[in-house]
Amino acid sequence: MELRTIVPLGKTNLSISHQEPLLLLGSCFTENMGNKLIENKFTADLNPFGILYNPASIRKALSFLTAPKEFTPVHLIEHGGLCHSFMHHSNFSLASQAECLQLINSRQAEASALLKKHLCC
Repeated sequence: MELRTIVPLGKTNLSISHQEPLLLLGSCFTENMGNKLIENKFTADLNPFGILYNPASIRKALSFLTAPKEFTPVHLIEHGGLCHSFMHHSNFSLASQAECLQLINSRQAEASALLKKHLCC
């Protein structure tokens, strides 16, 4: 009795190389794989919105990257002495509203430029 499902995998036309930069969006698995790629000298922009766990958040992040809009104070909430964005992981939460927005907007600009230059749009 076979207690596993064997799924034959064919060869794909997709590949990655050290010559092309990568944009990785997703969960902590993405963080771990992205760090391994970076350790192995790949150029990668890793989670410019921080860790995202669901497809809807990833889709929304991609829409922000393909049509960048600057985040402003109206996009932030303050709680527990920190400024937070509902679009970003808590790694982006800072005490200073100006520093929080600067980090959010600079990461978005970097990732948007990479996407525009190398992938699409």
